[in-house]
Amino acid sequence: MALSYVDMIGVPYLLHGVLPSGLDCSTTCEEVLRRLGLQAPPTSAFRYPASSGELGEFEKYMNRARSKVTRVGTHLGAATRVGDLLLVSDPAGVGQRGMYVLVEQDLFLTSHPRTGVTPTTRQAIMRLRPTILGVYRCKEATA
Repeated sequence: MALSYVDMIGVPYLLHGVLPSGLDCSTTCEEVLRRLGLQAPPTSAFRYPASSGELGEFEKYMNRARSKVTRVGTHLGAATRVGDLLLVSDPAGVGQRGMYVLVEQDLFLTSHPRTGVTPTTRQAIMRLRPTILGVYRCKEATA
C-alpha cells in the first residue's frame, strides 16, 4: 500500500501545529510516521516539549528519544526507507534546524514558514548545502 501524503502538500506552516490548521517540519514528520503506522518518539515528535523553535531543541529531543529511533548515518544517502528522517542545519551551522521525512525513493516532505508543507528532492536538498546532523529511523511500529 502506497503512503498517502499528497493532501499535506500546501498545508500552511504553524509552529507545533496539527492538521488541518498547519504543520511545522517536526509535526509534518510525525504525521507521515503516523500514516506509515510507525510510532514517533514520545511527547512531541522531533522537538523538545514546549519548545519555541530555538536552536538546539532537536538535539535535546533526539538525545531523549534514543530508545525510539536509531541514527543510521550522517549522509543523505543513508535515508533509504520511507519514513527515514533527515535532521539538517544551515550551511554555517548557526541558524535554524530542519527535518525532512522520506516519502518516496527520492522525495522528502518538510514545512517551512514561507511555503508550508513542501515536497523536495534529494538533489534540491543538496543544492541547499545543509549540514546533515543525522539520518534517523524509528525503531517501533504500532500494533
